Amino acid sequence: MKTCIAICLGFFGCALLFGQGTPWGGGVPVDYNLEGNSSTERLFSYPSHRFQQPYQANHFVSPSQAGGVLLQSISFRLDAVNGATFSRVLTNMQINLSVTPRPTDSLSPVFADNIGINASTVFSGSPSVFAAYSPGLSPQSFEIHFLLDQPYLYRPSDGNLLMDFQTREGFVFAQLDAWLRNSDGVGSVYGNLDSPAGQASTLGLVTFFSGTLVPEPSTCVLLVLGAITFCFFGWRKRT
Repeated sequence: MKTCIAICLGFFGCALLFGQGTPWGGGVPVDYNLEGNSSTERLFSYPSHRFQQPYQANHFVSPSQAGGVLLQSISFRLDAVNGATFSRVLTNMQINLSVTPRPTDSLSPVFADNIGINASTVFSGSPSVFAAYSPGLSPQSFEIHFLLDQPYLYRPSDGNLLMDFQTREGFVFAQLDAWLRNSDGVGSVYGNLDSPAGQASTLGLVTFFSGTLVPEPSTCVLLVLGAITFCFFGWRKRT
């Protein structure tokens, strides 16, 4: 019996080790390492503003990582041509994440139509936002960070990811790096927070996500279950 317990503990430790996941970070679109062909103030430069942006599922993890990714932060950067240093407190700001049923370049102008399953508020508060412009640097560094209050488990197999950014008081006229083109895995809808609909566009902010890869149940977990079953029936037979 002691041998069985030792075996189970060993397999259990193995399962814990391999089940923790590994750190992950990735940018969207796929050529995020290049300066975008556009810029925008739309994220938080207007009062009572709402900005939805979808991200195509295949930007996140490979098919072999079917467990998904636990998203923990979202980052943006200044535009290399039109950007400028800024610092501001954003009041009553909120970020929601969900899986959207819509293609990235075919969002509905009606905000509610784009929200799908697993909708969750991942950030809420009045953050102090700062970014320092570096002349001559193209692209700029990702300096606008939002560390999520609640990590979000995103499984690309469920569909595209939707960021729903809302603020009651912005007034930060900062030009952020963006792409304006078709079929690049991003898009947007923006408008007044109190309006049910906004303006749809193929424009999308260059975004960097950080988190932890979540693996599928590992072989070690299955071995633990097998060892427990073996010990149980062995104990039943002896008794």
